[in-house]
Amino acid sequence: MFDYSLTEREFAAKHLYNTDDLTGIEKVLQVFSAYIKAAKHFDIIWSNKVGYIFLNDLQEPEEFDSVPFLIQSGEEICDRLFYEVGVDVMLEHGRTVDISEANPQERKAVLDRLEPYANQLPEYQHLMEKVFRQSDFE
Repeated sequence: MFDYSLTEREFAAKHLYNTDDLTGIEKVLQVFSAYIKAAKHFDIIWSNKVGYIFLNDLQEPEEFDSVPFLIQSGEEICDRLFYEVGVDVMLEHGRTVDISEANPQERKAVLDRLEPYANQLPEYQHLMEKVFRQSDFE
């Protein structure tokens, strides 16, 4: 049962996440807050029962076939958001969503777009190159 005397963060810190994971998740969500708010194809929501949840493929709700996932760490959600930004860049270049197929110009565009986020999240900069080895998260 939810203890309504606790704030959401206090509840999460006490029951759902360890302090380091919660701090990492909240830092990533803060850095990406404008991007997340503007995104039409995914959302990140809070549940008092399970914590942060990533929902994907929201543009076609009647065809929703994506499996939501529970966000476990800052690194996990940063990795996913780097991927989402990379896919956005690929689509802007009129290409496939398969970021592993990025040509050198597209790779540079993806890295340029990720740089402001990575500069604010130095602990996750190593994930920038990993984004090109992921063909899909689904």
